[in-house]
Amino acid sequence: MSVGVHTPQGLVTAAEMRRGLSSSSSVTSPTELAMAASEKNATEEGTMANDIHKIMESLGMKHAAASMQNGATGGVEAYRSGNVVFAIFRIDDTAIENSYNWKTDIARMPEGYRPFLDVAMPAHYDGQDAHVVVTIKTDGQVSVWCSKSPGGTIIFTGTYFVL
Repeated sequence: MSVGVHTPQGLVTAAEMRRGLSSSSSVTSPTELAMAASEKNATEEGTMANDIHKIMESLGMKHAAASMQNGATGGVEAYRSGNVVFAIFRIDDTAIENSYNWKTDIARMPEGYRPFLDVAMPAHYDGQDAHVVVTIKTDGQVSVWCSKSPGGTIIFTGTYFVL
């Protein structure tokens, strides 16, 4: 079985695509590859993020976006199937004030996409080596804790349960 994307020309396998992957100087292992920022835009036709968005929709998953707050920019996409939510974060929090390494209420998950218990999951600052945790509360409040609070782009994908 091959993994890839169906196009009008047929199946393009993952091995054939490479999807803008390259060996960047920021990659420290010879077996790792870095993804080009252009592949992370879900609204741009032909990007990996756009292909993921199409797959999620084809599976009958409901879609919603969180509202950004308190100076945060970027986006939080949420897909729901039954009582499971898959969230994709790409947030720039550079403009947000932090208190003791917490940046609180940077986004608000919409009704129907909020966890039934508060959740905390690891995340990543793009290009940083800081430890990052994203929290989503039952009221939909999204906050970030970071060991260094460098500010920048937070990248996160996570799955949690809703009622």
